[in-house]
Amino acid sequence: MPKYTKFNPDWLNKTDSDGINVNKWLKQGENTSTFKCILCKTGDLDCSNQGWGAIQHHHQQIIHSISQLRLDNTERPIVLDFQEQITKVEAIWALTVAQRGYSFNSCDEIGDVFRHMFPDSKIAQEFSMQSRKTSYVLSHGLGPYFHQELIKSLKRNEKFVLCFDEQTNNQDRKQLDLLVKYWCFDEGLVVTR
Repeated sequence: MPKYTKFNPDWLNKTDSDGINVNKWLKQGENTSTFKCILCKTGDLDCSNQGWGAIQHHHQQIIHSISQLRLDNTERPIVLDFQEQITKVEAIWALTVAQRGYSFNSCDEIGDVFRHMFPDSKIAQEFSMQSRKTSYVLSHGLGPYFHQELIKSLKRNEKFVLCFDEQTNNQDRKQLDLLVKYWCFDEGLVVTR
């Protein structure tokens, strides 16, 4: 009957014409025959006459479409659980070791240093990187990722220069260093890897 339709909580389980659950943007209004759109930040909208049809009508309005586009275009922060945060910090430390040329043995006591420097940090308390773990993270964890990225970047180029340097290192072992120079489209310049 007109003017007697109440907001039905089961409507929150439905999806709109875009395939989005309406509970992402719909909630019940102040009284039993009204609803609010969280996206559009509306006041109470009446559904006493049309019921679900009033909600569908609001969804088809331009203001709602614009609000939905605005929401879709915003970046959502990535939320990491505690263990993922520790893994992230350990990966950052491993990359720092590689980039700055620190020896792997310098990592053996670094966890204790961080625990003393940051006693109130739960992540510092759980940080655990020794020389073997740092080596493993770089060679088996992060190494394959950067190797794939290098291959992808090289495949975009028709030409590149391969440089090699064979020498005896300070441990009297022969060492072969390979470097590749190529135009990096992402950076817009010639890079050496």
